[in-house]
Amino acid sequence: MSKIPFYLGNLAACFVPGSNNRTHVRAVTNLFLYHPKITRFIRREFGEGTHSIKFIRQRTLNRVVCLVNDKYYVKIFRDVTNTRLKDFESIANYIRPYIHVNIPRVIVDDHAPMYVCEKIPGRHIEDFDHETVIQNEQKIHAQVFQIISELQSINVDAIPDNARFNDSMQTRTIEEPTDNPRRVLGHFDLNETNLFFDDDLNVCAVIDWDTLSIANNPDSDRRIFLKYWNGYKNRK
Repeated sequence: MSKIPFYLGNLAACFVPGSNNRTHVRAVTNLFLYHPKITRFIRREFGEGTHSIKFIRQRTLNRVVCLVNDKYYVKIFRDVTNTRLKDFESIANYIRPYIHVNIPRVIVDDHAPMYVCEKIPGRHIEDFDHETVIQNEQKIHAQVFQIISELQSINVDAIPDNARFNDSMQTRTIEEPTDNPRRVLGHFDLNETNLFFDDDLNVCAVIDWDTLSIANNPDSDRRIFLKYWNGYKNRK
């Protein structure tokens, strides 16, 4: 996939005041430019026309996330190879039996660095009243920490073709020291937007597993989640 369209999105955003507006312009531009690739991907895999593309977010110029037909979660990359995405899906298949919530099946496009998830059960956190979510904070935290515990129960060294896993997935950690350093699996993007809930705010699915890595600090995922959660909690 060429990097030029991402450059054009960035260029267009330069003429727009405000960081939030610039992010939106980048995302809209990139989605417009890659609309043909996305629609061909969806039609090829699912045999249906694309009638809507809904922008979800774009934190950096390296990736665009959108919802197609209100059904498929599509992620477009700038700097990730298809080989690594396929390695990621292989690892996701391995960890699914250990995680009690849904990890959507991923289909990787053979022609461009993007993937699409199956329709996932549940509702996005933005579909709930903010005050209601905060009232259920302890309940949500307990479920997320259980998912982290399940992920860390997996023996990293027992993963099949472990050498390939080590080569294709980064080893990450956070700056804070720990008294209990050990190698565990980490999601590394556990934030409220990657959780899907049932009507009672029970976590029923977790998305964005392409950041799955080896963590040297078992507190990494917990701290990452709490950092994002505090940002959500303090939102006006």
